[in-house]
Amino acid sequence: DYVISNSGSYYLTSNLTATAGQNGITVNADDVTIDLNGFTLIGSGVGSGHGIYQNSALRNLRVHNGKVVQWGGSGKGGVYAFGKNNQLDHIQAATNYVGIYGGSGPRISDCSARNNSNGGIAGGLGSTISGCSAYNNSPYGIQAGNGSTISGCSAYNNSSYGILAGSGATISDCSAVENTGYGIYADNGSTISDCSAVENTGDGIYALGGSTISDCAA
Repeated sequence: DYVISNSGSYYLTSNLTATAGQNGITVNADDVTIDLNGFTLIGSGVGSGHGIYQNSALRNLRVHNGKVVQWGGSGKGGVYAFGKNNQLDHIQAATNYVGIYGGSGPRISDCSARNNSNGGIAGGLGSTISGCSAYNNSPYGIQAGNGSTISGCSAYNNSSYGILAGSGATISDCSAVENTGYGIYADNGSTISDCSAVENTGDGIYALGGSTISDCAA
């Protein structure tokens, strides 16, 4: 378990494989950048810790440019960043419990999540998620909290929701195909536009009261 205790920039020089029950990297400071540098953080499977972990009191973490795999411990994640205003980009997350979680107000872009057992890509309140893809995750591919924006994303063959958003969300230019449940689901007062949601088991696009849906195919 590598612990970062000071603000600054850090990068990997090789793949990192953790032993059972340990995190790969624990972040204990604000204003940290981690460049995975094209390498992979590899967990120990069902008994793992987190690949990268940040607690909710922290902020301004950036993680980019690499892979997180096999962080499959119950309640654990490939990137599990609970803090505020984080930026996560160009990350591939596969075969984890949770693929990528960004905390409150994150910017999550150009990431992919596949075969994660308890969620692909997620952010809390006020998330901005763009250019991401989610394939074969359970139960959802992409999830965001109230007041979030999701754009240019795709969700395919996830076991329940393809894309799931809270109230007041804006979802645009997204596709949701062959999910076992709703393709795109949004809570009250959301706006969904220019999306395609076809061949899903449930409704292609479903939004609660006060929402608007325009120029979509379902």
